[in-house]
Amino acid sequence: MEYPYNVQVGTVDTSKYWYCKATGGNWNTTSSWVGVEKFYDYCINEANADRHVYASLSALLQGVQVGDVVQLKDDQNTYETDWYHSIIVTGYDRDQGYLYCAHSDKAEDKRLDSLKEDRKYRVIRF
Repeated sequence: MEYPYNVQVGTVDTSKYWYCKATGGNWNTTSSWVGVEKFYDYCINEANADRHVYASLSALLQGVQVGDVVQLKDDQNTYETDWYHSIIVTGYDRDQGYLYCAHSDKAEDKRLDSLKEDRKYRVIRF
């Protein structure tokens, strides 16, 4: 986490910092902590992460590494932004392939190849 000396109350709209901090009984966060686009902006501009975009799941599976953050693109326009969710590649199993975790649907060590083939994927690599 990276935060300024004076953490503001509530959610601060910024991609300069990335934090979720309890202060005086309140949870104070940045929009980069809670939002996909702002998280991406923070990682690329402030944390100097590498980025890769893959046009399909099969391309992603050939280029991904354990530790990568994968962002999912919404081609159906059902979300407010095109990039709507982040997952973390947490392991590789010889029988199951790459595995990921996410906070949605309690996805713990779920198979990466279970994602949709015809979507674009964006990878953030530190």
